[in-house]
Amino acid sequence: MRSGTSLLYALLNQHPSIALMYESDVLDLAPFLSQGQQNGWLSRAELWNGSMSRHFGDAWPEALSGVGDARALYRAYAAQKRATVHGEKCPSYCTQLPRLARRFPDARFIILRRDLGEIYGSIRDAGKTHRWFGRTGMFCRMIRQQDGLLSGCRKLEANGTPLHYVDYASLVEDTEKTMREVCQFLDLGFEPKMASLSGADFSPIDNAPHHSHLRGLEIRHREKAEINLRLRNRVGRFQARANRLFAGGRVKSRPEPSFAERTLFHAAGVYFSTLDQIVRWIYEAAPAPLLRRYRSLRGGIRAGITE
Repeated sequence: MRSGTSLLYALLNQHPSIALMYESDVLDLAPFLSQGQQNGWLSRAELWNGSMSRHFGDAWPEALSGVGDARALYRAYAAQKRATVHGEKCPSYCTQLPRLARRFPDARFIILRRDLGEIYGSIRDAGKTHRWFGRTGMFCRMIRQQDGLLSGCRKLEANGTPLHYVDYASLVEDTEKTMREVCQFLDLGFEPKMASLSGADFSPIDNAPHHSHLRGLEIRHREKAEINLRLRNRVGRFQARANRLFAGGRVKSRPEPSFAERTLFHAAGVYFSTLDQIVRWIYEAAPAPLLRRYRSLRGGIRAGITE
């Protein structure tokens, strides 16, 4: 989360042959609940984050008639653009890479890497205007996601799964070169407009303050949020470990978190992530009319606060 995936998503979708969905979260459905169309899994996804209407408009029930799984959903979205490459951008999947590779054995994975200090600073900035990022335990969630990403990437590499790393700094500083390399990985010709946000489709992306730089067509480093020295040092230790493991190294060249520190923050991250998943399971299992009523009431309260 907050690693720059929205920027990469917008640039990728500038290619006429690529159509990626934006955080539909359909692969996060509770494993013990049916995903069949007859059980209304698309309606549940819509209740969760409005993903169906964001991608298919208000006529999505008719447009998606007969769509019974995630792959069919991705293909339906790609068909609107007549694209040949389909998939999804979703940061929450970073802890599930081996499972996704088994479910989609023909898939290719693009992994975006960014400095943890920048990520956490971006989380803190977003938390000032968006309650999701302002919750307790966001640092722990970030560490949990990073651990899951590191572990998953190593497993994918060992299994020979097509994997391509994109460095956020390179994406911002030399966008064209980076996107050319991505196109080569996808066996596609490079499209010059992929080096710019001009003309990009932002309709599936929430119109929230933390996405204002995208809508402003900005591809640049943003100022880092200030964090205290103790936290900065902690972030630096976890970043040093990530750099070493991504590079396949075994020798520590910089101070890294101790086993106790890693265990503590990873366990806390699992705890907070489990709470998040329980909320998602509620959206899968609770009566739909009750959830719609809750959504309506919450929307009314937010509107009142805004006014």
